Amino acid sequence: MEKLFIVSLFLTFIGFLTRTAIYYMGFKNEVVLKNNVIKFILDIAMTLIWVAWLSMNIYDPYKVDFPDIVRNIAVGVSIIGFGFFVLANYSLAMDAKSTDLTKTGIYSRIRHPMYVGFILILLAAPVYMQSFLTFASGFIWILHVICWAKLEEEELEENFKGYKDYKKQTWF
Repeated sequence: MEKLFIVSLFLTFIGFLTRTAIYYMGFKNEVVLKNNVIKFILDIAMTLIWVAWLSMNIYDPYKVDFPDIVRNIAVGVSIIGFGFFVLANYSLAMDAKSTDLTKTGIYSRIRHPMYVGFILILLAAPVYMQSFLTFASGFIWILHVICWAKLEEEELEENFKGYKDYKKQTWF
C-alpha cells in the first residue's frame, strides 16, 4: 500500500511538473501552446494528475479519523469546487466565438475559477478520504496552480489592454 502511494505521489509530481514546464515554455513562446502534440501532452498531464492524485487519496498510509461533520463539510467544499469548473466552462462556452477576454458569468467575480475549484478539491477531498499525506502534499500542488495563474496573467496582461483593470475588479 505504501509503495502504491509513493508511485502515485511520484506520478502526481511528474504530472504537475510537466504541466508547469509546458505552461512556462508556452507562455514564453506562443507556438508551443498552439502545437496539437503539446496540447495532447497537456491533456495527458492533467489526466495523470487527477488519476494519480486520486490514487494518493486511496493508498495514503496515514489515515486521519475526522469527525463525520468535518467530512461532510469537505464533501460540500469539493462539490463547490467542482461547481466552479462547471460554471467556468459554461461561461467560456457562451463566449467561445469571442476573441475578447471572458468577463461574464463566474469570470465577472473570479479571474481563475477553474483553479479556485481545483484548489478547493485539492484541500477538501483528502479530508473526506481521511488522507493526511495527500492533504499535506496539496500545499505543494497549490503552489503549482498559483504559478499557472501567474503565468496566464502575464500573458493576458500583454494580450488584453483592460486586463489590469479587470484584475482590480476580481478576485484571484
